[in-house]
Amino acid sequence: MKSLKLCLIILPLLILHPVHANQTEKQSKKLTQNQKKKNRNLAQAVAEEKKTTSLKLKDFLATPSCGAADRIEQKEIEKPLFKQLFLNQKFKSCTLESEKKQTLFTELTANLSKLNNFEKYIFQSEISDFKNQIALLTPEKKDDYETLIDKISHLGQSQDKERLLQQAITLATELKLEKDIPDLQKQLADNSPRLFPQEKDAFLVAKDLRLNRMFREAIEIYDQRINDPSETPDRIYQALKEKRQTFKMQQKRTEVLGVDAKIVPFVESQFTKTKSEKEAGNLKDTSALDSWRTRLINDTLISARALWTESRMSEGRQQAEQKMALLEPETNLDEFYFLFAKMAEEKKDFAQALGHYEKISKKSPVYLRTLWASGWIYLRQKKFSAAHKQFEELLTNTEENGEKIKALFWSAQALKKSKQTQLARQKFQEVEKIDPYGYYGILAHRELKLRFQPLTSTKLPSLQKIFNEVDSEKASTIQTLIDLKMRGYLEIGMRQFKEDIEKKIQTSKTTKSKKKKNTPKVAMGRDVSSDFEQDLRFGLIAAYSYAGLYLPLFQYMSSLPPAQKDAMLDQYPQILFPSDYYDLISSSAHKFKLDPALPLSIIRQESAFNPEARSHAEAYGLMQVLPSVAKQYQKRAKVSFKEPQELFIPEINVPIGCAFLSDLMRQWNQRFIPAVASYNSSARAVNNWLLTRTVKDPLMFIEEIPYEETRGYVKLVMRNHIMYQRITDQKSFSFPEKFLIL
Repeated sequence: MKSLKLCLIILPLLILHPVHANQTEKQSKKLTQNQKKKNRNLAQAVAEEKKTTSLKLKDFLATPSCGAADRIEQKEIEKPLFKQLFLNQKFKSCTLESEKKQTLFTELTANLSKLNNFEKYIFQSEISDFKNQIALLTPEKKDDYETLIDKISHLGQSQDKERLLQQAITLATELKLEKDIPDLQKQLADNSPRLFPQEKDAFLVAKDLRLNRMFREAIEIYDQRINDPSETPDRIYQALKEKRQTFKMQQKRTEVLGVDAKIVPFVESQFTKTKSEKEAGNLKDTSALDSWRTRLINDTLISARALWTESRMSEGRQQAEQKMALLEPETNLDEFYFLFAKMAEEKKDFAQALGHYEKISKKSPVYLRTLWASGWIYLRQKKFSAAHKQFEELLTNTEENGEKIKALFWSAQALKKSKQTQLARQKFQEVEKIDPYGYYGILAHRELKLRFQPLTSTKLPSLQKIFNEVDSEKASTIQTLIDLKMRGYLEIGMRQFKEDIEKKIQTSKTTKSKKKKNTPKVAMGRDVSSDFEQDLRFGLIAAYSYAGLYLPLFQYMSSLPPAQKDAMLDQYPQILFPSDYYDLISSSAHKFKLDPALPLSIIRQESAFNPEARSHAEAYGLMQVLPSVAKQYQKRAKVSFKEPQELFIPEINVPIGCAFLSDLMRQWNQRFIPAVASYNSSARAVNNWLLTRTVKDPLMFIEEIPYEETRGYVKLVMRNHIMYQRITDQKSFSFPEKFLIL
């Protein structure tokens, strides 16, 4: 208060006396300079803060948000492709007022015109969706209606289409578009028959209920059809089969067997009836008899196998024998003989099994499986010469490369066990040569007592370098999307990129073929075009690898000639054995005392390193974790898990998967084969296999795993583990014999 009074006294004096005024002016200038200095300092501080808080485009695209969009520096989005990515992500992540949203859409569509055709193709679907969103923002309901109709026209049967059709019908009613409503209602009825149970066929209604997981309601409809005396036999049969499938989807095994117990007698009655009509001369068209005969064979086999799975083998066999007796003498019974042979094997009655196999015709679809199965019995009986003969016949007759390698390996094993060491060694060398990176090639390597040498991964060349002048523009776009980790856009772009590359390869082949026709044989030299084709294939593979799209990469690699594939793996093993998320996988593995190569090997088979993978069994993410498993292991993994979709997050999925895998290894006392098999099937099933199969040889045990998927899974995870060791270890090593402890 005292200082305020002093100011009030001095102020009039300054006004009255000019000398004091000049002094005040100087002081004022000094104050102004100080203020400017402070302002400069403040501006520098703001600039520094902005500098530290500004975002790189890559960081924004990884976690887009409206706030983050404001921190992108202009120089980051100077290139049209960068700007398009930025604007599209901003459009999706920002909740803006209608006017601002429309302004943003105008900006991104204007930028679209600056892109090349390939880039426009990548964005066109998303831009179309944005356009529809903008139309819905306007107060004009007519625009909204037209937008809905456009979106509906691009959708197949789905819940989204159901929702949009219902909205369109509501709008059409408000807009008094009476002519459109019947067609929309028809589309809705076709898409969602359960909403029109009185109008649509009962099977369509039940199927729609099932798709929407309304299983109880679907079962009720099937039961109505089964018990309706006015229904035809074909429709009753259809209802029984659909009821079985509904229970199977729910994994209700007891109920499935209950339906089987109704299907087989029903089919038998219809077969017997039509057969009697034919014998009485009252059946002119035999197609119905043929149909019921086929159904009787197939459904009897399905029921028998299901009973066998539930440890009711004798019941299943008895049922199959009874139905066989009903069939005409000329009926092909090879599938029955094969089933009886496998059942006899289960009971260790190998003589009976071989007797059934001998009844199977060489022209039968199951004949090659018979060669393998009979050879396997001879091997178990230590009749090594006979086993070798069967495996060699399989090797000669099969056209499938994987079956050839398997037959060759076990032919070598038969020779080895019969003390024909030199011949066996030659066979193993042949396997190792033609399958150096496969399961049997690795086992042959072990048999030859060779050490595995470290594999050096050569860095893949850039896409621009691979393609040079060929598709360099597309390659540049793909490379940009790879650098920015834009998986969704990459999947769209790679589909088109693959089509273009395959067209160029085909054109090259056609040109080469024409040149060969017009070129004298003596003048033909090195096949340059084949090198060109190989470069294109390699470029496509490199693009998939860079993009992290490994499943299509694996599929494409499997289509290549083995020699070409192996040549690529010699130099670039990371193509087939990637290590994405390695730091996360390694830290999680060490936390649970696992070798990182094991979860890497599991992930490679489970999801092909796709964090968004989801199976038909509702397994999620990199390690294909079930929600029930996640709930059980989240505390041990020290992660928070609430919704199944959170399992798509690698930082949640991998620790839980490693915790579960570690627990399986502990349960099985660190035994690789049963632990890995349990991860794919279940510990209960594996324990049952160990109890019922007396074979002590671990390689033979793997071949006898009854689930085909699990059998292949164990082989491939073992193969993967060896390959990851070769890539990560600096020293050579022998085959880890601990893998083969049962």
